[in-house]
Amino acid sequence: MTYCGRPLPISTQAVIFDAEGVVIDTESMWDSVQETLLQRRGRHYERAHVKQLVTGLSGAAAIAALIDHFDLVDSSAALAAERAELMRTQLDCGVDFVPGFREFSEPIRTRLRSCVATSMDVEILSHHHVHALLTDVFSDRVFSASAAGIPAKPAPDVFLYAAARLGVPPANCVVLEDAPNGIRAAHAAGMLCVALGTTHAVELLEEADLVFRSWADTPPWCEVFTGR
Repeated sequence: MTYCGRPLPISTQAVIFDAEGVVIDTESMWDSVQETLLQRRGRHYERAHVKQLVTGLSGAAAIAALIDHFDLVDSSAALAAERAELMRTQLDCGVDFVPGFREFSEPIRTRLRSCVATSMDVEILSHHHVHALLTDVFSDRVFSASAAGIPAKPAPDVFLYAAARLGVPPANCVVLEDAPNGIRAAHAAGMLCVALGTTHAVELLEEADLVFRSWADTPPWCEVFTGR
């Protein structure tokens, strides 16, 4: 079901996927990590208020947001190291695709250029479980702001970088996102954005050009990207 939307162009040449919450199912892991991190400091992780502050950001920016929101006294370096270690422990138990991603994306990847563009830090992106899933689908077309040394979302740089690597003008790219920061980055890059409510309530995603609750709620790929 479409919750809000404007027509997407029939000139779509490339689809750019965010990684977490869109391709790989890690957002509940981050919730557990942040809940533990804050509990150790006597703070309560209010997901509805905090999640939208940190989703889509680089690790350093997410830590800065947590420090500011919860008035934490720890150094950003210490918090970042602890948060990364907690996440590695989560990932060591295994990670899978977001339900419905493979089924929806397979026909796209045989007809349009596609890639992943993410704000994930390199050390998390290179974890063997994460790396195996992403490269199995996208081969070497996994682009990270951290690895490229460019600003992370909500800056548009990683999407512009991905478009350049694919050889497609930004106006002919459509981004798949799950977070307000990612939607803002896509629009700042001059790209249309389809959002999924896999991580946030759909009401927080209304800046996107189309919004669906999940992969299961999307129509066939050709209706989304060609209007046919």
